[in-house]
Amino acid sequence: MTRPQGFKAVTLHTMTDVRHQVDTLDAQLVPLLLQRLQCMRAAAQIKSKRDQVRDDQRVAAVLDHVKRRARQLGADASDVDAIEAIYSQLIEFCIGYELRHFDQKSAQQEVGR
Repeated sequence: MTRPQGFKAVTLHTMTDVRHQVDTLDAQLVPLLLQRLQCMRAAAQIKSKRDQVRDDQRVAAVLDHVKRRARQLGADASDVDAIEAIYSQLIEFCIGYELRHFDQKSAQQEVGR
């Protein structure tokens, strides 16, 4: 199977190699996670009702998308399951984060009245 563009296979022989690669990946992930959080803050500002924050259909669509992408990248079943578990936790965290920002917005609006 050919790997799609953007996937870089690496060969790791020592723990130093592994740690260096993890550090490199973390350096790439942190800015992306900050962008995702920025999206959650924006969503909290856009949504008019608290019950709009959790959208189970959207959650299912995101999980389907990331599992499909993992398979396209050549992930085996175990890795696809791991991606689903990681994203499930990420999504739940982001929903909570968005709820906190939604509640802050609502409280500020109440004070302003």
